[in-house]
Amino acid sequence: MSWLWTSADLLAALNGRPVGNLPEGITGISIDSRSLGKGEAFFAIKGDRVDGHDYAGVAIANGAALLVVSEAKLPALGRLIAPMIVVDDVLEAMIRLGCAARDRSAAKIIAVTGSVGKTTTKEMLRHVLEPLGRVHASVASFNNHWGVPLTLSRMPENTDYGVFEIGMNHPDEIRPLVKMVRPHVAVVTSVAAAHLGNFKDLTEIAAAKAEIFEGLVEGGHAILNRDNDSFKQLEKAAIATGVSHIHSFGSGAKADFRMVEFANGAEGAVLWASIDNRTLEIPMGAPGRHIAENALAVLGAASLVGADIDSVAASLATLQPEKGRGERHRRAIGSGYLTLIDESYNANPASMRAAIALLRDTPPQEGPDASPSSATCWKWASSRRMSTPSSPVP
Repeated sequence: MSWLWTSADLLAALNGRPVGNLPEGITGISIDSRSLGKGEAFFAIKGDRVDGHDYAGVAIANGAALLVVSEAKLPALGRLIAPMIVVDDVLEAMIRLGCAARDRSAAKIIAVTGSVGKTTTKEMLRHVLEPLGRVHASVASFNNHWGVPLTLSRMPENTDYGVFEIGMNHPDEIRPLVKMVRPHVAVVTSVAAAHLGNFKDLTEIAAAKAEIFEGLVEGGHAILNRDNDSFKQLEKAAIATGVSHIHSFGSGAKADFRMVEFANGAEGAVLWASIDNRTLEIPMGAPGRHIAENALAVLGAASLVGADIDSVAASLATLQPEKGRGERHRRAIGSGYLTLIDESYNANPASMRAAIALLRDTPPQEGPDASPSSATCWKWASSRRMSTPSSPVP
C-alpha cells in the first residue's frame, strides 16, 4: 500500500496525541464527510457555518481511517469509538501538516495569484505539465486560509510539479499562505477591480497581490503582466522584497514571454509566442485572447521550472475551457442551433470585459457540426500571410 502519510509521520507533523489504535497510514485527507474516501483522514475543521466535529460519526461510517479532532471538542464526541489524533486546533494542525509536506518535497512549485485568470492559469499549468511528470495542483479554487494548507497536506512526496492558487480579499491574506507554499515561481496574472469593497483603490489591491513575492524561495522567479497598469508597482515591490529574477509576459516589445500574433476561432485559437528567443506557433483548444494571455504566463512558468516547452506548447492544443469559464454547449433551437458560452463562475469588470470580447470575437456558426476544432482553426490561421506580425501593444 502506498500511503500519503504514515500515521507516525502524520502524528509527528501534527504535534498531536494518539487515541486508540492508529492505522499504519492514510491514503488521503478530507474535510468533507460526504466526499471522503475510504482510508482517508478526516480533519474536523470548524468553519463559519458548520463544525466538522458534528460529522465525525458520518466520516467514520463513510470509511475514514482516523479522525483529527480538537482537544476541546473531545468530550462532545461522546462514546464515538474510532482512531483519533487529538490536537490543539484542527486548522492549525493542518497548517503544520502542509508545511511538513512542503519540507519533504523536492517538487518544482509554482504559485499563481491575480484579480482574474488565476484558476484558469492554474488549470492550464496542470494540463500542460501532466505529460511531463507527477503534478499536484489545487482542486477547484482552494486558494484561501484552509484551501492552501489542505492542498499542501495532500501533496504526495514524489510530486514533480506543484501548482498552487493563492487568493485574497483582504490585505495580509496572501502573505501567510505563500510562506507555506514557498514557490520557485510566483505568477501575478493581473490586478483589476475585484474585492474593491475591502480596498481603497487598485494600488492597494496591487500591494496585497505583491505579498506573494515574500514567500519565494531564494533565487526564485516572479512573472508579471507587463500589459497591466500595475506592472511598475508590482515590479518595484518585487525588487524591494529582494526578488532578483523578474520576468514579464504580454504583447509589448519588452515582454520576456511575448504575444507576437493571435488569431481567434470559434472553438480554438492560434497563438504565436516568443519564448526563450524562439517564436512558437501554438494551436490552442480554447478560444479567447484572455486565455492566450494566460498561456504566455504558463509558458513562462513552465520554462522557468525546466519543463520541455515544445511539449507544453503541444498540450495547449487539447486545452478545454473550464466549467463556468468559457465552456460551450450546442443546443438545437427549432430549425437552428444555439451556442451557449458559460461564463457564469464569477463577475468583476475585468472578467466581464473578457467575456464580452470573447462573445464579440466568436464567429456565427451554422449547423450542429459547424464549429471548427482547434486543428481546423490552426489550419485556417496558418494559411494567412504572416509577413509582418501585428504591431505590439506598447
